[in-house]
Amino acid sequence: MVKKIWKDQFELMVKEKTGIIAREDIDGAVDMLVIDKIDPQVFISNLEVLMRGYISPFNFSGVESKEPSPSAQYSDITRRAPAFPLWFYAAYPDVMKWFHEWQKEYARSIKFDDDQLITETMKLFGVKAEDINNNENLVLNKERQYRPEYLKNLVQKYKERTEKVLEAMVGEYSEGDIYTGQKILESVGSESNFTFIAENTTKFYLELERKYREVFKNKTSLFAAAGIIDAAGYIQLGQISPQEIVDLASGLNKNGEPSLTDFLIELEIKLFEVDTPEMTSEAIRRACEEQRENIEKAIQKTEKQYTGEPQFACAVENFMKSKQHREIRNLICVKNENELISSNSPYAEIPKRKAFLKKIFRGVGTGGLVAVGGFLYISFTILQFLFVAFAGLSMIGLAISLFSEGSIIWGLVALFIGTPIAIGLASYFFIFFLALAIVALIIWGVIYLFGFNVSFSSVWDGI
Repeated sequence: MVKKIWKDQFELMVKEKTGIIAREDIDGAVDMLVIDKIDPQVFISNLEVLMRGYISPFNFSGVESKEPSPSAQYSDITRRAPAFPLWFYAAYPDVMKWFHEWQKEYARSIKFDDDQLITETMKLFGVKAEDINNNENLVLNKERQYRPEYLKNLVQKYKERTEKVLEAMVGEYSEGDIYTGQKILESVGSESNFTFIAENTTKFYLELERKYREVFKNKTSLFAAAGIIDAAGYIQLGQISPQEIVDLASGLNKNGEPSLTDFLIELEIKLFEVDTPEMTSEAIRRACEEQRENIEKAIQKTEKQYTGEPQFACAVENFMKSKQHREIRNLICVKNENELISSNSPYAEIPKRKAFLKKIFRGVGTGGLVAVGGFLYISFTILQFLFVAFAGLSMIGLAISLFSEGSIIWGLVALFIGTPIAIGLASYFFIFFLALAIVALIIWGVIYLFGFNVSFSSVWDGI
């Protein structure tokens, strides 16, 4: 996104033959400016200072200028070194001022020894003498100006030796910081601010369409609702009104079947007019239209991959059910819950059957569920205790029986070894035997219902 902004502007400069940058240097220059976070507005201001009297104030695709860098006043187009391109002067005026001052001071210190001065200067650019001797085009472009890869070395030397911040760099937390915004977008997996808005609004639209389609009269009202939810922050600050978004959606009907892509482009234009007041409306519209293909791809990707996310689902549910949004829902013409919708409408309401368990739980209530749960838990604990006690007492009874028969050793084994083992096994297998008993009771009940007289005594006699 940020690289594209710079690249588009440089392409325009080349097309208009401003002489600011050579076409072959565009990619390298863009990489430098993005890495160093050069402010486009300061860049334009510096250009205007450098070229004052030679061209009219330059328009950076609708971007208003800021105060120029202090060092930009140091040089104009008549005094600049022709080997340095204008874009470099505008982006790094402090580097150029430092470089010229360094050359003067160093030349004096070596008594103007040209060979030594050239050698030390080439070191600043990271250029080897043999590179120039073998092929000068490696260092200079067709306009006989330094290529970006060598200018980058000069900027690095400036940073190392002066330990200063670049004058044209975007300040931390400054207004209109396009670089911080790009990092945030990359962290959430979006290519640009255009696709980020498209993805989020599409998710709101899908939540509304899947869960509340029957209460909207048409697609444009769905679009409007999704746009209003996405622009909630702007609406709360009074920067955009819900009516404006409704009007955007309503305007789509004039051109036939409403398109989500068309709505999103109009919505993004409205949002960017608030976010970037320094840009003209024409420039914003042109930028959004240029991103139409990417916006369409973002919509298609979201429609295929989106299965639901808590933050979007909660925001939609809050919008559709909260009393504070009732006026906005009425503005969008969301139908009243008690109003019947024609079955012939594509947005006809489909009655939803309530789950059987939900009916039971709703009738019993929370207190009833707690009471029933407590009763079942106590019953389970009592049964487990009785089962374990029965196992332990059975072994004790066996030991007493062995003692009475005179078998002292086996009685002791049953008492001190058998009893703990029986208690442990009973505790471990209680749930298994409980389940087995329940299954047996169910089978017995089914057999009894079919008219068979089955009892434990009859089963035992049969065995």
